Amino acid sequence: MQIQHNVSLQPHNTFGIAAIAKDFVAVTHTDELIKVVQSFPREDLFFLSGGSNILITQPIIDKIIVKLDLKCRICLGKKCCRRSAA
Repeated sequence: MQIQHNVSLQPHNTFGIAAIAKDFVAVTHTDELIKVVQSFPREDLFFLSGGSNILITQPIIDKIIVKLDLKCRICLGKKCCRRSAA
């Protein structure tokens, strides 16, 4: 898990809107996702997947952006979904 700072979100949204994430981490495996959530239990995390259903309206996002590049099945409780990286 490597946190990057001041990362452009323009390539991560389909509208191509320019915005900066103060903190950004990309996860490719569920173990990394669990580590991020456990490492920042009191932080305001923002989960970003493919970026096609999001409209960024602020020039600077003051949250930890967690980019989900998972190529696996995620189960939360009894609900499961399949996610493959775009």
